[in-house]
Amino acid sequence: MIDLKTFYRVCCAVLIAVLPCMADAQTFKTSQLRQAYEKLRLDNRPSNAEGLTIRTDENGMIEHIGIQLFSQQMRTLLPSPIYDYLEFALLNHKYSILENNLQEKKIMFRNGTWDDLVNISPYDDCTIDNRDDKWYIVTWKRISQEPLSVLIPIDYELLANSSRKEMEKNFTRGLLRHKPEKPKSFIIDEDHLESLHRDGILVKKGKSFLVPEINSNTYYRFVTVSENAETAIRAGKVEDIVFEEDLPDLLIDSLHPSETIANILLTPHHAGFHVNLSIELLYAGYHKETINVNLRQWMSYCQSVGCIPYYAYEGNGDAILVMHNGKEGYAHLLYLHCPAEQLEEKEQTYTGKVYMYIPTSNIQELFGRERKNKSTPKEYDS
Repeated sequence: MIDLKTFYRVCCAVLIAVLPCMADAQTFKTSQLRQAYEKLRLDNRPSNAEGLTIRTDENGMIEHIGIQLFSQQMRTLLPSPIYDYLEFALLNHKYSILENNLQEKKIMFRNGTWDDLVNISPYDDCTIDNRDDKWYIVTWKRISQEPLSVLIPIDYELLANSSRKEMEKNFTRGLLRHKPEKPKSFIIDEDHLESLHRDGILVKKGKSFLVPEINSNTYYRFVTVSENAETAIRAGKVEDIVFEEDLPDLLIDSLHPSETIANILLTPHHAGFHVNLSIELLYAGYHKETINVNLRQWMSYCQSVGCIPYYAYEGNGDAILVMHNGKEGYAHLLYLHCPAEQLEEKEQTYTGKVYMYIPTSNIQELFGRERKNKSTPKEYDS
């Protein structure tokens, strides 16, 4: 027979050993979030910590801790990196989470102070203005008071409350875990197609990035579609009546590699191909990692975190895919080789390399557009 006292002692010993491990098992998106979590636990969550908000992802990893300044409705209707950044910055100001105060130095109050920000309600009238992808101006209207307004530079490391190294790690982990959603129906609106006046090619013009050659254009060509509409009896014989119609379809033709690669890269859900990317990720500090990922997965994940794709063709099957996130001030540059002999095959493999988290200002220099004089906060005082 088992001695109950011995059994009790064993159970207590197991619990004492396991509980710290359970605490350590909690994962965090950034080291700063871990610091905040541990700091608030050590302080035993002070009674004046009302308004604290914590958000986890589908795997239970903590991806945000802050003092709530914005409503969930606003977050849903107007997505922005400002929400998490300012809520964490306020938490840091109030509880001295981080050893340095770099965040506070980056936030410039046009009207008001930190004490005013502490008293903001998530339901106060708030506007967020993006000025030329360089600055955010966040303004709250207050009854019988001057508006509270802050100016924040658009810098991806600052807005993510993280370092480039940490962001690269999180990006790769998120990419490899990501499962693309089922594509929406693909409708080609003929009214938006323009002729290129060569080989019957039509173009649907998208937006361009920095220069006209880097764009989101897609290309089409009319194809004849036959359909058995009905059956009729003619001269005693049963015949099928066939209707034919010319309809635009995505251009997939190895004789037109530039347009075909654009279509495959920019519309991977609809081009009808399975494209594997064997790509070398170039991290900060000259570290490298080669991964294999499906093109659909790459595009879906990048777009889910706010990137907009743009394409440029360099010739001989070499292409650039720019994944630009203007709200956070960076882009991933994907240089690919897309063999011409594969372009009409259902299974394709492209090789290349990715330069991650390149500041938008650096990309402007890379692609030759003259930079305007650096903006200063004074330009946005109006």
